[in-house]
Amino acid sequence: MKKSIIGIVFFIVCILGMNNISWANGKAFLQSDLDNIEKGQTFQVSIRLEDTSVAALTAELLWDDNKVEYIEGPENTNRIGNGLIYTWWDVEGGQSPQKTGEIASFVFKAKEAGQASFGLKGEFYDENAQILPMLLEGENFSIVEKNEDTKNEEEKVADDNAYLKVLRINEEGLQPYFSKEIMEYYFFAGVGIDKLEITAIPENIDASVQVFGNTNFKEGLNKIEIIVSAKDGKNKNVYTIYVTKTAKEEQANARLETLALENVLLTPEFDANQTHYKAEVPNNLESLKLLAVPESRKANVQILGNEKLQVGNNKVVVVVTAENGYTIRRYQIDVYRRNLEEEEKNKEEELAQAERVSQVLAEKEEAANEETNETAQINKTEKGRSGIIIVSLCIALVVIGYLWYRYKNRKRT
Repeated sequence: MKKSIIGIVFFIVCILGMNNISWANGKAFLQSDLDNIEKGQTFQVSIRLEDTSVAALTAELLWDDNKVEYIEGPENTNRIGNGLIYTWWDVEGGQSPQKTGEIASFVFKAKEAGQASFGLKGEFYDENAQILPMLLEGENFSIVEKNEDTKNEEEKVADDNAYLKVLRINEEGLQPYFSKEIMEYYFFAGVGIDKLEITAIPENIDASVQVFGNTNFKEGLNKIEIIVSAKDGKNKNVYTIYVTKTAKEEQANARLETLALENVLLTPEFDANQTHYKAEVPNNLESLKLLAVPESRKANVQILGNEKLQVGNNKVVVVVTAENGYTIRRYQIDVYRRNLEEEEKNKEEELAQAERVSQVLAEKEEAANEETNETAQINKTEKGRSGIIIVSLCIALVVIGYLWYRYKNRKRT
């Protein structure tokens, strides 16, 4: 009987263990990049994975076509009615499966106010081409009418606007952090990456965007260009992503370890991933001394534009060339040299600030002195009280001693 019970328990444990193995394959879910979506607004919906190991997949996205309009998506996307089919596979044949994070992103536009839902279906495979049982989750959100602030903001996006609002790639590691005014970006690609999927959304939705050079990467330096042409055709911006494809990552290091200016504050504080900075210098400073130290001691550093500063705006560029000779990274400092009028005003402000600081320090010193005097007075009072108590105790002890002496003498007689 005892053996039977043990056998049953063992059987149940095995079944539970098999269930855990079979079903603990994570989940795939949809996620929007906006919490509040307004009518007419563009937004992104991405397929994301969590706690899994996917080597290939075929996903189907479904939505209400009356509420949402599909704009664009990555390669290997086919539109079917009010949905789309997206396929993805690990280019290394299952050696680098996707475990957690974004797998693909799609751009949509909200057409009408109301409730909108996205559904997710599909099949997910491991490196052995076996179907993974996955938990699939869609996305539900509300589309609201535009408020006046949004309408006014959209009216400010002029026809000559050629800036991007969003720039993303389908891999982690794009540097620096995206800003519409930064035109150069850098990415290190391992030998297994032959292309990048680019998501580029303009601030003016009617501007045109063209992407060149994001496929068929060769060994060495590759250049991706994203050309944004304004609606009126007058302005154009070119965003560039420099992609280094090599197995020798250490030889491709073109990052700075230190960037500092002598007696000048750098804004924001230096970060190796941040390539654009600002600084303001006095009128009497015509040249700028920089300390620029690369992370790799075999990298080369060149400083341009730090001599003969003009009154007003100046651009100082630190060019770092990696050991391999072709990977570069440019750090830009927008330096503003004050004119004489601004210098006078700045001096007045500094004097006023110094006076305010002196006044604050004087008030603090006075308050500290008052506190010290009060403390001294309290200590003096406490000492006086302590002295009286001690004298009183001494007198009491003398009286008690005298009375004790009298008492003993009487007892003897």
